[in-house]
Amino acid sequence: MKLRAFTVTGALAIGLGLLALLHPEFKGPVNKQQVELGDTTTTVETQRVFRVPRYLSGILIVAGALLVAGAQMPGPEDEGRKKRSSGRRRG
Repeated sequence: MKLRAFTVTGALAIGLGLLALLHPEFKGPVNKQQVELGDTTTTVETQRVFRVPRYLSGILIVAGALLVAGAQMPGPEDEGRKKRSSGRRRG
């Protein structure tokens, strides 16, 4: 189960990194305010634009790839299982 969590987390990091690399800007929520000047009413909308730096996208992609690759590598507990299972008799 632990390996699957690393694989899923790595895949999400790669996906977010690629998304940020392809579309580095995204807009936040719109704030609307009405301003009254005399007889006229004006609506003012403000929206914040967030920019993801390219180096952060690269870091996400590399970290995700390392998580996926690390989840595929056998650990010390896997080596013990192989030794124990090879001594069993089949039949």
